[in-house]
Amino acid sequence: AKDILNLVHSTCLMIKKIMCYETTKQDINQIEAIIRLFLIHYDVLDKALNESNVPSWIKQYNMLCLLNLPNMLRKYGSIRNLWEGGRDGESYLKTVKSQLKAGLVNGWQAWVITNLLKEEIYDNWKDSVVIESNIRKEVRIYSNYKIAGEVFQSGKPISAISYNNKFYICYRYKGKIKGTRIILTDKLESNYDMVYFKVTLKNSSIVLEEYNKDYIGILFLPRLTKDGYPTLDDDLKYCFIRSDWS
Repeated sequence: AKDILNLVHSTCLMIKKIMCYETTKQDINQIEAIIRLFLIHYDVLDKALNESNVPSWIKQYNMLCLLNLPNMLRKYGSIRNLWEGGRDGESYLKTVKSQLKAGLVNGWQAWVITNLLKEEIYDNWKDSVVIESNIRKEVRIYSNYKIAGEVFQSGKPISAISYNNKFYICYRYKGKIKGTRIILTDKLESNYDMVYFKVTLKNSSIVLEEYNKDYIGILFLPRLTKDGYPTLDDDLKYCFIRSDWS
């Protein structure tokens, strides 16, 4: 247990220091020491789990690249100023590879670049069009109102949707999608900045269109007890997460 805690602690410390803005000589030397400390803790745990004589971190490209970070900091400054993710970085290779199915033949450089430029034009055109959200991608639609109501008594997570700043649980009704409004009461702020509410169903419903750009998925998560999911005998309260993370 001590080895695992050492590894977790050194990992958090390493990430914290690498992602900071300070890049003085002393800071970079400290980062280099912490990276080596992390690799030592990783190796201690690795030796206890594997019988191989070769440390696994030596065979892992990402681990070895950690040793390059101090020199990158000395040359370019804060790592936060370098970004290799998304289409601005390595992920763009996935887009290029999709154009190389025919192989590196017959002037492949010219037609690959031509195809990529065409795709970029089409993508820019698509981005200019407002695409409405499909409600089926944002929320689970329950089979009927009875099943939707039973979810509230189960003490398990509830799938819902936010529309016009109101919450609805969705279900099928005669070929349509209907939503019954969820009312939040008895606000309770607990540890870790989580805010819980008591949830109840309002005795009214509306018909929801399948497509609308204002739909936001909501996941209500129950406040757990020491035995796991709560039951009707417990004080059922839920926090919620939005699909737009706002």
